[in-house]
Amino acid sequence: MSDQKSAKLDNEFGRPLQAEHYLKYRPTYPDSFLHDLLDEAIRKMKAHSKDGKLTAIDLACGSGQLTSKLLHHFDRVIAVDFCEPQLVNAAKAFTDEIAAKKVIFMKFDCSKIDELLALEEVKALDPRFVFIGEAFHWFN
Repeated sequence: MSDQKSAKLDNEFGRPLQAEHYLKYRPTYPDSFLHDLLDEAIRKMKAHSKDGKLTAIDLACGSGQLTSKLLHHFDRVIAVDFCEPQLVNAAKAFTDEIAAKKVIFMKFDCSKIDELLALEEVKALDPRFVFIGEAFHWFN
């Protein structure tokens, strides 16, 4: 991603209360969303994991609408976004989960998934699922 485009993305949420409004007003996913689509796959992956636990990555997590749903199905979620204001605001909604190390927020360019997956701290968490919600419009 060019520096010019990354600066634009970082500034998209630079308007007063923009990140807060995303958290407050964006629609959430239905509770059945992941259950209906992935329940069997999640159950199979847990059965084959070393400790019966699973980590997922939520790319372009924004204010955390999908992150919150993933927490019902996964033991840990790595929530990744490029926009610092979004991450700061999202973290406010997950203080207990952060303290329990169930959610880890990372600032990273989500279009570079190969680089993200190669990071030692990410590899150590052994993520088995990667999700992206309503953020395709941010990618080329």
